[in-house]
Amino acid sequence: MFESGLLKSLPKLTSLSLSIHNPTLPAGTFDGLSSLETLDLGNHFHFPRGPLSTLELGAFRGLTSLRRLNLSRNSIESLPDGLFDGLPALEEVDLSDNLRTLRLPDGVYSQ
Repeated sequence: MFESGLLKSLPKLTSLSLSIHNPTLPAGTFDGLSSLETLDLGNHFHFPRGPLSTLELGAFRGLTSLRRLNLSRNSIESLPDGLFDGLPALEEVDLSDNLRTLRLPDGVYSQ
């Protein structure tokens, strides 16, 4: 299990690439990483897709400098309303090569 707040000791980190081996990315996972600009959670190691299927609301909270988010090649089926709220610098989200049933709700990104 990837624990919430596990990365708090790295507040000046600006780029992070992780291979997630859990199906769920919990709320608060990246708490304390307000300087993070690029987050790569794309699955580069599993074929055809990784196990990440659920993103809890609040998984990206506090990432106020985040500009690029890669979630490609996972098994994400849906995104909770407001998942990207509170990410004012967000410019790019890559959701390519997830499940064909991936649905983006109307309120997934509301500012």
